Amino acid sequence: MASGRNVWLGIGLGMLFYFIAGVLFGIWELYFEVSPDVSPADAFYLGSYVVLIGGMVIAVTSKRLNLEIWQWGLLAGIAALGIAIAIWVAAPDSWRTQLGLTPAAPQEVVTGSAPPTAAAGKAPTLDNSSNSKAKGAAAIDAKSAPEEEEAETTKAPAWVMELDKQLSPYAYAINLFYIVGDVFLLIIATALLLAFWGGRFSQSWRMIAAATFSLYIADMYFKWRDTQAEGTYQSGSLLEVFFVFSAILFGIGAVLEHDISTRSRQSRRSRRSA
Repeated sequence: MASGRNVWLGIGLGMLFYFIAGVLFGIWELYFEVSPDVSPADAFYLGSYVVLIGGMVIAVTSKRLNLEIWQWGLLAGIAALGIAIAIWVAAPDSWRTQLGLTPAAPQEVVTGSAPPTAAAGKAPTLDNSSNSKAKGAAAIDAKSAPEEEEAETTKAPAWVMELDKQLSPYAYAINLFYIVGDVFLLIIATALLLAFWGGRFSQSWRMIAAATFSLYIADMYFKWRDTQAEGTYQSGSLLEVFFVFSAILFGIGAVLEHDISTRSRQSRRSRRSA
């Protein structure tokens, strides 16, 4: 079947893009020791979304989705929940404001009393001793030490840092595309899973649907840690295992879909020859 071939080709190409993106991201983070908002790896991550969505859209448009009423209701519920979580993760400040959870800004209290170090009618004394000068020099060195340490710890060459500055303005748009793409994949995979449940295509679409669920969980967790938790996300978190699950399950789904489409073509040829 042409649609099945397009599906496993799209998934295979998407996994290739995903692998290249992972290698580039590892070079940027592990070798260069840079955590950029946007890197060249995002170009391949975006490409993987495009081919995955394209393959699934072809699978949907080539078949009639004869869903029952309860299946449409389940699909609508999953879509609504997925969209709500994505909006909450993407724009946490607006939700906090609407729910009245935004903390009030601290008010500065100004008192009319004079500082305790300056008594009324007396000028502050100046300490010009060598001990005071040594303390001042130590304070200046302490302020400049973090900047020098930060400059020494990075291994990134100048062109990497310059590229990071040029790509940083596109971080919001790219993250928004990831969120929209996750929700789109979630809805399409759920629809196809419900449509093919119990048929010969059910095994492959169970794997593909599980892969999209895993990708959605991992991405939403990443965005939540980056927005709700004030950017405390670091690579190596436990829920990153869902990224691994997603790649494995997509690969299994592609293999099963390839097997089904190949057997369908072989059975057609045998019937024609008979």
